[in-house]
Amino acid sequence: MYHLMYIILIIVITIILINFYSKKVIKIDMKEVGKIKLNTQNPICCLGSYCVYDEDNNYVLRGNGYEQSSFDKKTYENQFSYSKEIAKFIDKNPQIKSICILGFGLGGLPLKYSKSNQIKMIDCVEIDMSVYILYNSIIDSLPKKVNYYLGDAENFLLETDKKYDLIIDDIFTSEKIFYDYKNAKKCLNKNGALFINMHYVEDFKKYEEYLKKLFSKVYYIENDNICIFCIN
Repeated sequence: MYHLMYIILIIVITIILINFYSKKVIKIDMKEVGKIKLNTQNPICCLGSYCVYDEDNNYVLRGNGYEQSSFDKKTYENQFSYSKEIAKFIDKNPQIKSICILGFGLGGLPLKYSKSNQIKMIDCVEIDMSVYILYNSIIDSLPKKVNYYLGDAENFLLETDKKYDLIIDDIFTSEKIFYDYKNAKKCLNKNGALFINMHYVEDFKKYEEYLKKLFSKVYYIENDNICIFCIN
């Protein structure tokens, strides 16, 4: 009887520990992250369900049946309009010095914004280690102002005591993943901004109404996809 109870107790404790550590967000040293040897033909490297292609001087990340990220190998520019909207927003707001990017993709956004002398710090949060490994395999010189965190974005926002001038929610798979944006709001400095990539969202108006209850100003821009800016 006691032996059975002991086994059950061990199982319960193990489940609790697994659940606890699976939610922990850790800062990683990219120098200690492994690399994959690049192929001379496309795809140049693959890991899990992701593959990186070298196409017309662009790195392209494809996974789960669709293109997830891409950027120019030299300038880090991409063809997505929302990236340009964020860049314009940063240029118009010189007080923006610190950025948190939720969803790493292939690293195009942090690489692009790290080139700006205005930006002093960029924290990136990604739940999939394989994405970091692919990024580490194709980028020779890592920006010193970029920090890398492995874990769930919502847990990061919940646990961190950092404050940012701009938070970029760039997380989506086959559909947009929404979080409790109250946690994002608490991580913003006064007059800080939250940007949300609304890719794959059809009824984005309901989210706009929800966000208007949290932020002093909310507006959206619609180009090749919809993006929402929220001002704290």
